[in-house]
Amino acid sequence: MCARLEADKAAIKKTMTPNMDGETFDAAKWGELFPTDAILVVGFGDELCVRPWGLKPDWAERPLINAKSEEAAGKRTFQPMLNSRCIVPVTGYYEWRVEDGKKVKTLISVDGVLPMAGFVTPDACVVLTCAPSPSLAYIHHRMPAILDGNDTAAWLDPKIDFAELRSILKPSQRTFQIADAAAPPPRPAKPRAEPRQASLF
Repeated sequence: MCARLEADKAAIKKTMTPNMDGETFDAAKWGELFPTDAILVVGFGDELCVRPWGLKPDWAERPLINAKSEEAAGKRTFQPMLNSRCIVPVTGYYEWRVEDGKKVKTLISVDGVLPMAGFVTPDACVVLTCAPSPSLAYIHHRMPAILDGNDTAAWLDPKIDFAELRSILKPSQRTFQIADAAAPPPRPAKPRAEPRQASLF
């Protein structure tokens, strides 16, 4: 789930304090974000950094972009990251719902910024997930763990242990905007090479 994010640079920049590192901010990728893209994250002390989205352990064929919040503490892959937390600020995320037997790409957003709970390492970041809000359950059985109110400060407090924060990794009660994502423009057809005529001699 949640294999695409949406990050509007202007909207997210409005939420940042004036002393934020503009160079780091500008180094992140914006717009529709894919796994392995270098995305903006906010770590302890409100420090900005850019990290590839997806952890690459030796045993995994693909990058691990998400971690189940209910299981993270019991997974050896994520145990070293429990107290290396971050927020991934986005303006929405994409999910694929099934309608009439077809998958429909759906943008889930709010009027503002969604602070997603995440883990960060020197080389990568992952987004934590939880059960869906009731309004989103028909789209997918999981959603990103979106932090509300003062939970963002607690999540970024290095003095608070992960075990004390499990309760804030819950379905968000925000009012979401749900819309079919615009289809990308069709790619121009590649010109076909003229067939070679066989030599008569």
